[in-house]
Formats: sequence, C-alpha cells, structure tokens
Amino acid sequence: MARRGRRSAADEAIGALHARACAGDAAAMHELAVALLEDFDEEHFNTERKRHVADLKAVLEATSTHDFAQPPPPRLSASARRDHAMHWLREAARRGHAVAAGEFAEWLFRAGAPFHPASLDGFEHAAAQGDLSAMLALGKLCWHGCEGAAADRARATPWLQRARSMLEAEAGGGGAAAGDALERLGRMHLRGEACAVDVDEARRCWQAASALGSAVAMLALGDLYLDGRAVDFDPDEAARWYERALAAGHTSARHRLEQLASVRAMRAQRDALRAQADAGDAVSALRLARHCEIGDDGGDVDAARATHYYRLAARRGHPLGMVETGKRLGELDEPAALREAWFWLRLAQRPPWATIKPVAAILAQAGCERVAPRLGPSTCAAIDAQVAALAVGADGAINVPALGST
Repeated sequence: MARRGRRSAADEAIGALHARACAGDAAAMHELAVALLEDFDEEHFNTERKRHVADLKAVLEATSTHDFAQPPPPRLSASARRDHAMHWLREAARRGHAVAAGEFAEWLFRAGAPFHPASLDGFEHAAAQGDLSAMLALGKLCWHGCEGAAADRARATPWLQRARSMLEAEAGGGGAAAGDALERLGRMHLRGEACAVDVDEARRCWQAASALGSAVAMLALGDLYLDGRAVDFDPDEAARWYERALAAGHTSARHRLEQLASVRAMRAQRDALRAQADAGDAVSALRLARHCEIGDDGGDVDAARATHYYRLAARRGHPLGMVETGKRLGELDEPAALREAWFWLRLAQRPPWATIKPVAAILAQAGCERVAPRLGPSTCAAIDAQVAALAVGADGAINVPALGST
C-alpha cells in the first residue's frame, strides 16, 4: 500500500512538472526529463540496438508516435520514458537552459543518435555559457563528425581544449568530481580528441579515477581489456575491473561479465577449430577462416589469417574454400596471385567438387568473370589444362602445380 502511495505521488509530481513544461517553463522541462531518467538503464541508449536509435531519430524529427502534449502515463516502458525525457531535454535546450542542453548532447552522443548541423548551434550556445557537458559533446561531435554534419576539427578544437582545461582543474580537486573528470579525460586521450592518442595516459586516468571510486572508470578499464585492440586482450584483467565496477554499483557491469563469459567460450571454440584445421579438417578450416574474417566469435579480425585458412580448406578439397581463396587472391594485383585465383575458381567448377557444392560452382563462375580480363586468354587456357590434368593426392590433399609465368 505504501509503495502504491509513493508511485501515485511520483506520478502527480510528474504531471505537475508536465503542466509547467507545456506552459513553456524550461526549468520544469529539465526537471521532468531528470525525473523520467531517474535510475534509467543505459542499455536503452545502446547503439547496437538499431530500433532504439530509430526511435530517437523519430523524436528528433518530430515524427514520433508519442503525444508529448499529454502527461506521460503511469508505468511507461523504459524506451518510452527515454523518448519523453529526450523530447523535454531538447525543448529546454532550445529555450536556453544550459544544463539541459549539455545533458541532451551527452545522452545523444552516448547513443550515437543522428544529429543535424542546426542542433550543434544550440549546443554551442550552452557551451558558451560555461556548461562542461555541452563543450564535451559539441567538441566530440564536431571532432568525429555526425550524421548530417561532416567532421569540423577547427570548430571542435577550442571547445575540447577548454573542456580539457576544466577537467584537469577538477581532477586536481579530489573526490567524486575528480573521479568523473579523470574518467572523461581518459576517454579524450583514448580517442585522440584535440590531442594525440595515448592509451597509457587513458589507462592512468581511469586507474586514478577508479581509486577515487568511479565505477564508470572501472567499467572503461574492463572494456579496454575486453576489446583487445588498444591493449592486449586480457579476460582476467577485464573480469577484475568489471567485478569492481559491479561492487561499486554500476549495473551494466553485470551485462559485461556475461559478455566476457561468452567471449571466453567463443575464443576457446576458435582454439579448438584451429587445432582441427591444422590437423587437416577442411570444415574446421573454413569455419575458422570466416571467424577470422569478421570476428563474430569474439576473436580478432585477421584478414591474412582468414586467407590462410580458406586456402587450407581449399587444399583439403572444400569447394567453398576454393571459391573464397580465389576471390581473395583475385583482388590482388600480383600476377602469381591472379594465376592461383584462376586455378581455384576453375577447380571449384569441375567434378567432383561442383557436384558436392553446386552453389560453389556458380560463385566460382562469377569470380572467373572478374579475373579473366586481367589474365588474358592464353594464360587462362594454360591453367585450365593443368586443372583438367590435376591428380589429387592419396590423402585427398590438392597441391597447386607450378602455374607458369605467362
């Protein structure tokens, strides 16, 4: 009963704020947005969720199905709360509310939502009033570019430099504000925003922020080790930081730990596939090559290794391995690579391989049409003769013959 009473009081407060917001009160608009975003799950700003970004775009372009002139109904879904909050933050920003403008820019930057050049002017107005969040968001958007506006680093640089000076001053003050400042400085150094990319400095900032209790910095360190691009992939170190972030109250760390467990399992699977492929299993080699090509198993993207395993699958008689090897070699400008590409593409069109995988023969024909003009008729005919005379080894392995230099 008490819980229902608290909910009713909160709904009444939101209704009162909404009435003031509709009357043009910018402060009420900001308060309403803050109330709607209270304890908000940031997963609803996840850029990987295309629907969420599309919903935000609808809010920005006034094509949303929500009726913002009506008070937000009780028990809104998380995504509807986000849309209502973003609408009122934007309206407050348009009326010169500097804090709202900064928060609006920060949320949208986090979401990767579409911006338009006209929006940047509003953020610049808030930044000119000294709002740090607006400076950072405006600087980041102009530095990296955004939908509807190309990168403008000349415009971004003074704001990012001014923001960095303010953050450095805050970082020297100690306490929670210093932790937040150090966390933001770390991101600037990692992305090279109006400064050189400096991974070590980013890590130092985040470690210092973590020592001050910043759960966001702890999460950032975990992400650094999970991503494995700026520093070596280290699942144990990533887990340690995620667990600290979770203990410090950052609920997203739980999702990251689940993601890390999945990445560990997928990397273990890649190791198993590598052992089977190296032992001569064509299917494992093909699967491993695909994982190396797109990194969909949590491992690194490695085009050279992908080609290596496609070729291994081809040599073990897998028609799709032949096609993929031919496609990749056919993209090179080296005569030897083009000759080998033609060899594999033509082999995939001959029995028994064309019978095993008819689709491979079709794909191989398309590849041949791209390679043939670059080789010439005489070279193609000479390699065709070698393909027709090919003898497969007793172990089923295919050894590429000397393809000449004509």
